[in-house]
Amino acid sequence: LVAFLAGRGWGRGIVRPLTRLRGALAGVRADAPDASVLPAPEGTEEVDALREALATLLNGHADSLTRARRFAADAAHELRTPLTTALGELELAERGGESSRDPIARARRTLGDMATLVERLLVLSVPFDAGSAPREAVDLDDVVSEAIETLDASQRARISVTMEPDAMV
Repeated sequence: LVAFLAGRGWGRGIVRPLTRLRGALAGVRADAPDASVLPAPEGTEEVDALREALATLLNGHADSLTRARRFAADAAHELRTPLTTALGELELAERGGESSRDPIARARRTLGDMATLVERLLVLSVPFDAGSAPREAVDLDDVVSEAIETLDASQRARISVTMEPDAMV
């Protein structure tokens, strides 16, 4: 009986640092991970190594959440501008104003730009592995021509482009 009680007390003493660590982890919020809630090092090599690994994991998770939130805010801002422009153009078309310019065509162009932006955001949301990225040769003249086509006639008139034939990138 004495050996049982002594063993039980000794076992609890050994497990106590892990119990404190588990209790601290239970208080960590998934939407706001904070490694500072972890208990101070206990002086036990294995428990302290586990504590350090968990602190590194929590700090990395916090950094990832911060980057994801910043990305979402930036994306929302970038999408808001062309969406507001397109809505304004459609409102002008609905009122029948500005007969010299075509607000529906401008709105269509703006929405096309927004669709391109959304596609780029989707590409950014996928983890990138440079070794497996598909590569495709693109004619630079085609890229420049497509960019110029998206401009209004008055803007296109101001642009002059001279390119070498078959400029591939």
